[in-house]
Amino acid sequence: MIAINGLGRIGRLAFQGLEAAAPGGVAALNDPAELRSVLQLMAFDSVHGPGPLVVEGHTREGQDFLRVGGREIPLFHETDPAAIPFGGCGARLVVEASGRFTRRADAARHLKDSVSHVIISAPSPDPDFTVILPLNGAGLDLARHRVISNASCTAHATGPMLAVLERAFGLEAANLSTVHVATNDQR
Repeated sequence: MIAINGLGRIGRLAFQGLEAAAPGGVAALNDPAELRSVLQLMAFDSVHGPGPLVVEGHTREGQDFLRVGGREIPLFHETDPAAIPFGGCGARLVVEASGRFTRRADAARHLKDSVSHVIISAPSPDPDFTVILPLNGAGLDLARHRVISNASCTAHATGPMLAVLERAFGLEAANLSTVHVATNDQR
């Protein structure tokens, strides 16, 4: 079971992709935004258009839930990873997509109860392992690597291409420019 912390664009796309590919695989979600805002963003994305899933929400006994395909998924609103009860929901893996907890020590605050691994959806300065699947995926050792960085979109876009160029011709240096959408830390 997977839990997702942070329901910005990456967290929402991860949630929608996981629910489409393996319905019932998401144990719980966390985002500081109120339920109404989360539902609005799930339904309408300014880049990707209407969400592919019908997501409803309700509150019962002070706890928010999203309803997808007749199944309820707890939605928490904690700001500290150690306070999110993902383990109590049966999660074994947390996708850390908030953008706030990219350092290993911060992301590792999720590692409690049943949660054994965290995947940071962004570059991290000090993870156990940074994976760019076609380049170094074979080096991932889940017994040793518990906090894993998924690198950056730029690394995933350029890494494989640079590896091919390095093997074919050799590289002394490379420069690249990237155009990226504004993120929450670029207000």
